[in-house]
Amino acid sequence: MTRLRDDEGVVLLLVLVIVVLTVSTVYAFARTSLLAVHAQRHRADRVRAELLARSGVDIALRALVDDGIGAPDQATAGLDTGIDGWALLGRTLIELPGGGQLRIRVRDAGHRLNLNALVDATGRPHEQSRPFLKAALERIIEHAPGRPEDKPWRPEEVADAILDFLDSDDRTRLGDDEADYYQQRGGTAPPPNGPLFALAELADSGVIDEELLRAMRAYFTVQPLFVDLAVAGANPNTAPPHVLSLIYQGSAGDKRLLDEDDVFAILRARDEGRIFCPQSTEDPCVSFQSEVGRVGETVFPPLAFHADVFEIRSEARYFDSRACVATVVERSSAGTPRTLSYRMDC
Repeated sequence: MTRLRDDEGVVLLLVLVIVVLTVSTVYAFARTSLLAVHAQRHRADRVRAELLARSGVDIALRALVDDGIGAPDQATAGLDTGIDGWALLGRTLIELPGGGQLRIRVRDAGHRLNLNALVDATGRPHEQSRPFLKAALERIIEHAPGRPEDKPWRPEEVADAILDFLDSDDRTRLGDDEADYYQQRGGTAPPPNGPLFALAELADSGVIDEELLRAMRAYFTVQPLFVDLAVAGANPNTAPPHVLSLIYQGSAGDKRLLDEDDVFAILRARDEGRIFCPQSTEDPCVSFQSEVGRVGETVFPPLAFHADVFEIRSEARYFDSRACVATVVERSSAGTPRTLSYRMDC
């Protein structure tokens, strides 16, 4: 009797082991299958997001081409404004069937100021370049995050470094050798003495660190590389408030940055549907100088009411997958805009 019970116990144990192994095997197989399904679904969503992001760029390009077709008799023809089709794209999140989302942002060159335009075609800084940079950097540093005592940057020194990197000579403003001068300040590469391909190049000076560069990126661009000063300034119809605050206006030798009241006046005019035009005052056009109360004064860099270069950013989502395309294009009357740079990066 005892032996029979022992045999039954062994059989029961074997049955339990088999059951446990079977359950474990089924669980492992189910888990592997589930992970494979999730991975496949994630890959599919990723591909969908990438295709959707690329499609967003095509939509933006179509809007830019359509915007170039305007009636020549209109007072605002040829002007880039915040009510143009390409500018309105970014105001709405596009919801697509199946869980897709697309956001497209298009910015004209006048959305920021082009540093490469601060030197002329011969590589010499314009007369107003240094005082403008000094005043602009003072404001940028003032508004940068952090306490004043934690901001070690000197506007004059930073302005000189930017111009030394851009101008064609190899001497600083005081006559020192540029390569030696910036090497002594921790620079990692001599000034290129030409147009900047990216703002990050300024970090090689040893005078401008990543924190300051991060603040400067909201105000400055270097696209396109070769640009005339006449079209490198801010567009009063599209530039954001912080860039409008860097408009440098006044008479010769007596220029200053716009104050808060001036910026509010510009934004109020835009909210009321008025458009700043370089010449016409026919409704809905208004004069920039009359709106800020300084008729007859000039702006440096000159205001840019029209742009040929645009930045496009397309961001798409499918559930947890996200894809982005950032591109810079040049619009022309010949047809499809020409791509200057293109990258997929969020």
